[in-house]
Amino acid sequence: MRPVRRPLVAALAAPSERALDLTRRYFVLTHLDEKVKSVLQSMTPSLVAQMVRKNPQLTPQQRALLGQAAAEAEQDTAGRMLERLGPVFAERFTDSELQAIVAFYESAAGKALVARTPAFAAQMNPTLQALMPQMLADLNERFCAKAGCKLRPAPAASGATSGPSPARP
Repeated sequence: MRPVRRPLVAALAAPSERALDLTRRYFVLTHLDEKVKSVLQSMTPSLVAQMVRKNPQLTPQQRALLGQAAAEAEQDTAGRMLERLGPVFAERFTDSELQAIVAFYESAAGKALVARTPAFAAQMNPTLQALMPQMLADLNERFCAKAGCKLRPAPAASGATSGPSPARP
């Protein structure tokens, strides 16, 4: 007989209307709507291009109409996505936790966090690229300590190397 599988996490309770309202306020305060629209806007041109490639018979006028339809679909999809994300977010917090979250984002400190986060986030990729040569050297050292070997280091993203290439085993 096979054992009965149970979910690892208990089912989450459906959020209250107040929790959903607080979640919508949080989404506005953190500009999640703009982030969702931005993601969709970055994806839509490739979707339109794919549709054009699969439909070479489209006239220039039809292609323009396809672009308009894509922009409209983006807007509607963004709204539907936020509607679906609301309960997913809200069910993970109590009403009082959501109220505290919203209160923070309505505060001067919360507004400053929202305003300054993009500049911080923009530094993540360059910082990671700067650390990559060191990480590759560390990975090589750790692996070879475990496996008793020497690897040729992978090329670093920035073009720097982690040192001379050790001989292969």
